[in-house]
Amino acid sequence: MIDLDPLALALAFVLGGAAGAGYLALLWLAVRQLKDARRPVPALLSGMVCRIALLLAAFWLLTAGDPLGLAAALAGFLALRIVVTRVIGRQAPGVEPARG
Repeated sequence: MIDLDPLALALAFVLGGAAGAGYLALLWLAVRQLKDARRPVPALLSGMVCRIALLLAAFWLLTAGDPLGLAAALAGFLALRIVVTRVIGRQAPGVEPARG
């Protein structure tokens, strides 16, 4: 039987959102530095690998491998991502948010 601890799941959700905020902040920095990069593709790809590795490690450490905690952390990450992309999409002049 699966033990559901609502407090632990809520904490995993919040910490997943915090890990997502770190991921998105690093992505924002990488995109801003692309215009000055001599070789933008390798810089973007190496940054992507590092961001994903850090995010997966954070998820694993936050949830200690618990599948439900991992799902809650992922849900927190996705919720934050949706909110941030909608807020930024509204603030960017002349840019329409993706519909789909």
